[in-house]
Parts: sequence; structure tokens; C-alpha cells
Amino acid sequence: MTISPAFPSVLAWLLNPLTWYTVALGMFLGVFLKFAGRPVGKAIDSRIESVRYELDEAQRLRAEALALLESARVEETEAHARTQALRTEAEQEIARIRTEAEANLEQTLRRREVQANDRIRLMIEDAERTVYATLRDRALAEAQRTLAERLTPAQADAVVDRALDDLPRLLEAAPRRG
Repeated sequence: MTISPAFPSVLAWLLNPLTWYTVALGMFLGVFLKFAGRPVGKAIDSRIESVRYELDEAQRLRAEALALLESARVEETEAHARTQALRTEAEQEIARIRTEAEANLEQTLRRREVQANDRIRLMIEDAERTVYATLRDRALAEAQRTLAERLTPAQADAVVDRALDDLPRLLEAAPRRG
């Protein structure tokens, strides 16, 4: 048998420690994958499923959070609308109360003005009666004094008789005072 020229390179390759490290590593990986491949694969698959579940859960929570955010925005809009409605209603109520108060004040002022005018009228009438009575009393006193000084008893009797005859006519013609 002849030795081929490539033999020393094969021999060198076989004597190289790196070659045997590589072969040992390959065998180790083969045995490892044979016995531990399935459990490691299952662990990796389990971890993948766990990560997938967490991602699904995160997406579900995100969707729920977005739904809550949208619900909060809707509620905020509704609350704002209710607030505006209440404000408008309150402004209308204030305007109504103001109008009522002004009308009541106007009526009260008119009523008080009428009462004041009535009191003034009554006071004027009372003052007129007092002045009239005072003037009448003074005129009568002056007339009595003058008549007493100037008339004789016979003349006085004639004046009294004439006055008594004129009295019914004078009473009918006299203005009536309350």
C-alpha cells in the first residue's frame, strides 16, 4: 500500500487537540440534546407561552385602560354638559327672582306711597277742621262781643229770631265735612 501525499495532513488533523475538542463537543451536544433536548425545549416553550400570556394580558389591560379613559372622557363631557345646564338654569332662576323682587318692590312702593298720601290727606283734613273750628270759635266770640257791645236787648232778640229762621236754610247749604 502506498501512502498518499494527503495522509500527513489527515494525520496532522487527527493529532490536533482542537479536532478532538470539537468531536467531544459534538458528542456532548448530541447526548445532551438526546436526553435534555425535550425538557429544555419544553422549558423554552413554556417561557415563550408565559411571555405570550403576559403580552396578551398587557394588551388586554391596555385595551381596558383605553376603554376606561374613553369612559372617563364621556363622563367628563356629560358632567360638563350637566354643569352648563345647571348654570343656565340657575341664571334663569336668578333672573326670575330678580324680576319678582323688582315687581314686589314696585308694588310695595306704590302701596306705601298711597298710604303716605292717605295719611297726608287725613292730616290736612284734620288741620282744616282744627283751623275751621278755631276760626269759627274766634268769629263767634268776636261776634258775641261786638253784638253785646252794640246791640240793645230788643235788637239782640230780633237778630236771634232771624238767625233761628235762617238756620234750616243755612244747614242745607253748608258743605258737609267728614
